[in-house]
Amino acid sequence: MLSRFTPENSDFPSRLRDHLDRKIAKLAPYKGKGKKTILLVESDDIAFMNEGIMWDSLRDAYPAGLPPGVDEVWFVHTSLPEDILFFEMNGAFKR
Repeated sequence: MLSRFTPENSDFPSRLRDHLDRKIAKLAPYKGKGKKTILLVESDDIAFMNEGIMWDSLRDAYPAGLPPGVDEVWFVHTSLPEDILFFEMNGAFKR
């Protein structure tokens, strides 16, 4: 039998927030012009990332709710190019 466990990564939400905050800052001018802003978060890591981990990490990274300046957040899993999956993540921010 062979098994593999995800390593503990307790700082992932803070690293995710730091990275996404830079991306969100780039959306700010468009939001200010009345445009709809959509943050698309992509991962091609089949072993250590999935929509559940991303959901929990976004909730931990932004406990006060959806980041200011963003209308929607989507996660796309691209590890299998023939089966790209998109997940709407806005519910992760609702408490």
